[in-house]
Amino acid sequence: MSNNLRCGSMTTLGAFYLFVCLNVLQQFVSGSTSVPDISVQMLPTTSMDVPLVSLMTLGAPLLFAIAYIFFLQFLAVILVSEKETFMKQHMLIMGMRESAYWYI
Repeated sequence: MSNNLRCGSMTTLGAFYLFVCLNVLQQFVSGSTSVPDISVQMLPTTSMDVPLVSLMTLGAPLLFAIAYIFFLQFLAVILVSEKETFMKQHMLIMGMRESAYWYI
């Protein structure tokens, strides 16, 4: 097996761990019973205390709720105006099929 692997692309696919397991298996098969000392640890992280992030966590749900309310209001106005003007009945009288109405 080749030891010239690019680590960035291999770890994301999980192939790096497969490569290590195959190397350990190859060592056991060849008679060498020593297992390499492999450990995994998390990378250090920093806390993100940015006001913009906290503003987005509070503002995004509010923005989506307001947008949804305006969409429902727009939908209700269109539905009521259609019922008031009898648009469906007029189009059916002019020869439109019932199934075509739901695609408009």
